[in-house]
Amino acid sequence: MGKLGDAGNPGKPGTPGRQDRFMPVSGTSGEQFTIHHLAKLLGVSEKTLKKWEREKKIPEARRSSFGWRVYTKGEMDKIAKIVNDNGFFVKSNGNPKK
Repeated sequence: MGKLGDAGNPGKPGTPGRQDRFMPVSGTSGEQFTIHHLAKLLGVSEKTLKKWEREKKIPEARRSSFGWRVYTKGEMDKIAKIVNDNGFFVKSNGNPKK
């Protein structure tokens, strides 16, 4: 798998391909995952995760060289535990409620 931001989108040389956003990323500190993976793991939207981050309900994500939020498996597990331990859930309209 390519490093986050590898040119992988024909027709847009030198720019990160959209499919890269959905693939695990190999980095110097091991495999990293995007916000898409974390959202899928928790069953919430990326928008919800960004809101929880702004509200300091979950730790701020590290950023790739492209500014994308990236997480290790351990960080994703830690955030999942925070969400579960604090009883966060998503109301039917998509807004988090505690």
